[in-house]
Amino acid sequence: MVAIDASTADNGPVEFCAGFHGRLLTPAGAPGDVDDTGLATPGEAVGTRPGDVVLFHSLRPHRSGENRSAAMRRQLYLSYSAAAHGDLYDRY
Repeated sequence: MVAIDASTADNGPVEFCAGFHGRLLTPAGAPGDVDDTGLATPGEAVGTRPGDVVLFHSLRPHRSGENRSAAMRRQLYLSYSAAAHGDLYDRY
């Protein structure tokens, strides 16, 4: 993720939930989403400044909170998925 704008507690920074990456695996080729009820712990918010880069594995549960500020919170997500898994662009 590349931060275009700063992210703060007010504008909903990306949050990461620790300890779930191995427990939420799905069968190969079967992507699965997890709703908030599946995560027993609150996420750890990561504040960023413009130009910051955050690297994380797709199996690391992540989410962003609501932007409750008047400021923008633009973030560029670059992802890769093998062609064997199909085109997931519309889903995500």
